[in-house]
Amino acid sequence: MGRSAESAARRLTYMSSLDGLRALAVIGVIIYHAEPSLLPGGFLGVDVFFVISGYLITALLLREHDSTHHIDMRRFWRRRARRLGPALLVMLSVVVVVGRLWLPSSQWGSLRGDELASLGYVMNWRLILTGDSYFSTFAVSPLRHVWSLSVEEQFYLVWPIVAAIAMARSRRALALVASAAFVASVAAMTLVGGGLSRVYYGTDTRLHVIMAGCLLAILESKRPDLVRRLGASTLVTLIGVAALGGAMVFIAEDNTGFFPAGLVIFAAVTMLVVAGCSTQVTLPLLSNRALVEIGRRSYGLYLWHWPVMVFLTDDRLGIGHVPATAIRVAVFSTLTWASYRFLERPVLARRAPLPRWWPLAPIGVIVLVLASTAGATANRYQQQAGGATGTVQANQGITAPTGAGGTPIDSLLLIGDSVAASIQEELARELAGEGVSTASAVRYGCGIVEGMELTANGDLTPMAPGCPKHQALQDQLVAQQAPDVILVIAQVDSYRRKLPDGTVIDFEESPDEYLALLNKAVDRLTVGGATMVIALPANVAYFNADAANVRYEAWRGLLRTLDEERSEVVLLDLQSLICPESQCIREIDGTELRPDGMHYSDDSATLIVPRIVKALFAALGVDT
Repeated sequence: MGRSAESAARRLTYMSSLDGLRALAVIGVIIYHAEPSLLPGGFLGVDVFFVISGYLITALLLREHDSTHHIDMRRFWRRRARRLGPALLVMLSVVVVVGRLWLPSSQWGSLRGDELASLGYVMNWRLILTGDSYFSTFAVSPLRHVWSLSVEEQFYLVWPIVAAIAMARSRRALALVASAAFVASVAAMTLVGGGLSRVYYGTDTRLHVIMAGCLLAILESKRPDLVRRLGASTLVTLIGVAALGGAMVFIAEDNTGFFPAGLVIFAAVTMLVVAGCSTQVTLPLLSNRALVEIGRRSYGLYLWHWPVMVFLTDDRLGIGHVPATAIRVAVFSTLTWASYRFLERPVLARRAPLPRWWPLAPIGVIVLVLASTAGATANRYQQQAGGATGTVQANQGITAPTGAGGTPIDSLLLIGDSVAASIQEELARELAGEGVSTASAVRYGCGIVEGMELTANGDLTPMAPGCPKHQALQDQLVAQQAPDVILVIAQVDSYRRKLPDGTVIDFEESPDEYLALLNKAVDRLTVGGATMVIALPANVAYFNADAANVRYEAWRGLLRTLDEERSEVVLLDLQSLICPESQCIREIDGTELRPDGMHYSDDSATLIVPRIVKALFAALGVDT
């Protein structure tokens, strides 16, 4: 994010109201990241930054061309590097060191890729390629926010070249190029596939927002009288600010009707507000001293708030949500102050000239990243995206346990998603020692309910298309193994999904219809007379999990209703086992139980699985 207007170019008039607008934008983003329910459209603050950047950068290039009849691109890029580079490199260095200390080794490889993508300013494309909208649900990248910096940096790299070529002909040519880019970007939002995440992260689909700012700067240079008339009314400008704020309050990321037309309208309103800021320079509210000071530090706030939130979760701090939030705000505010006071401001003011080895600093960060993430282990949950099956026979000479009614339990079939996969091997070993043979059919992102899982913003998850085929495999194993017990551990079944006929269903919105889907799954899998044990999922303990846990509580209620209706269904209460009295167990004997807040590690599985088996036997009426 660009900082204050004074840093865009020394010859540009400083506009304190732009810093105030920038402050409102970054505050919106921070609130959205901290408490999405309070400001569901806070993510739109990024669009405000994009418009401001397009306006300031283009105004700078136009002023330079007017004065010198050319654009010194090397000087421009050096200035951008001085402005953005030092603080980013420090943040990346801190994140990789903390990630080495606090993240499980299975996430180091992903962190390495995120660090290198951030250094290369291609993080937005990495998020698109890795399907971030799904994987971020339980393993949020501390560098996900760099996507917007990547979009801006790609703009900084290309736009001066385009502007220089166009202005060699005329300013009208530049206006035509910017207009064409705007229209092409809007068209791309409509035409590209990949869902809303592709639209939101893509440079091609977000360029129109930046171009809105560019067009304003071009219009201002050609028709300053028109821009002055547009921005002359303080009331109109403040109404525009109110409209932007209203969008942040009432628009949510899953509001599919807002995309793409809403983004275009939002960019146009932001353009009007920026015109007011450039015309009046100082405005009531936006020129408030506190807001202006926050706006000056918006780059640092944006850089630091997200990794601090990701690392300093309520669970890691071990305190209540409100005091934990206060600590997070204090930490990223302090880091922002230090970055601005000792790094950003001195470097920009040239009071602290960058050393000659400065161009080699990224290489040093790369070395630090590679060293810190050495020894990364495979992410076995993603490895099992294609499905994993296995059979472990009971240990010989051990009598199988007997359930309620005197029925022996000789065999068990485990069905589930990545949570089931994280205990699959240890569960099979533990049950073998109890005289129970185990077969398994687990697949990352798949459960027993028909249909395909959707993300919060309505996209199909990357694994969803393979789930119908995997459910056919479940049926095949039921027929082949004839298990006495089917254990289902599938938190994914609680997610909104698209049915084969295209209907989208959510259990909270349509509990009766969803209960019918659960009954259908029970009928399908217990056709051979097996008892079905369905795990009540434990609360999750990852970043910003409050909304997810409220949903899990409702899901547990629906499963209890199913249990009351179906005699062949038994519940395994993992919530009481893992999160007694809603306080999730963080460690057992010094071993972190769920390093990413949802899944068990190899080490923790050996500690928790015996407890799960004991609870399983108790649910089945086994006399232990």
